[in-house]
Amino acid sequence: MLFCVAYTIHKLIRHNNQLCRYGEEEFTMIFPGMLLMEIENAINRIKDAISRISFTSEDNPVFNVTASTG
Repeated sequence: MLFCVAYTIHKLIRHNNQLCRYGEEEFTMIFPGMLLMEIENAINRIKDAISRISFTSEDNPVFNVTASTG
């Protein structure tokens, strides 16, 4: 699951942005040279893309995850 989320984020950020794993289920992103409005737009695109990923498990046939930011 974390690999899919990280891959999705990586596809959506610019080549000079940084994506790092922080803790067990957390990521940190660094957006050098971007305006706050651009960062907010990027974060919203990322959150939308993550919520559209469908996962399956033995207990729950299909489920989605969401992301919180701050």
